[in-house]
Amino acid sequence: MTTERLPSAASAGPVGGAAPLARLEGVTPSFPGPAMVLALRDVDMVVQRGDYVSIMGPSGSGKSTLLNVLGLLDRPTVGRYELDGLDTAPLRDRDRTRLRGRRLGFVFQTFHLLPRRTVLENVVLGMAYSGVPRGERRARAWEALARVSMTHRAGFFPTTLSGGERQRGDSAGGRGRAGVAFGGRAERELGRRDFGGGVGFAGGFEPVWFGGGGCDPRPGFV
Repeated sequence: MTTERLPSAASAGPVGGAAPLARLEGVTPSFPGPAMVLALRDVDMVVQRGDYVSIMGPSGSGKSTLLNVLGLLDRPTVGRYELDGLDTAPLRDRDRTRLRGRRLGFVFQTFHLLPRRTVLENVVLGMAYSGVPRGERRARAWEALARVSMTHRAGFFPTTLSGGERQRGDSAGGRGRAGVAFGGRAERELGRRDFGGGVGFAGGFEPVWFGGGGCDPRPGFV
């Protein structure tokens, strides 16, 4: 497994001595069984604000495990993970869940839209879990849909959309959550998304993050 930084107009390393957005030191998640499985071995990694980081490797190399650690879904058995300067090791599960909901955005390869909610309602619902004030959710959801050219489908139900439109609607929800602070998680091949390729898709996050809207001005994307 390897990591590669993709070009970003806003990536300029640490700002004013600020802590990295994410820092992993000697991270080794292990899973018990007939034979102990070390999904990763002694991983060191730093993500600065504004970075785009691509995680690449063959099946079974630990990509999903690393993303689960970064997303606070799994705890490393050994090592240290700091999120924006905060050591995540002492956090209780409830605190990790709260931090994940407010600071992390997830964008998956497949869409995750509630079939009985409109596209706009799906995006608004995601913001409810991330702590966006009720009075701001609808406007920010509309802005997120506008940035993926989906305002004309805001009132539609997912079952009436094309596959590409469902992906974009789901991505607007992920961007709305990610725009609050940290960034997003992209499952597998970004190029499969309906955005003209992985880099084009990832670049679509910049107007949300760097265009205002009350979010961290220099987040990261993993």
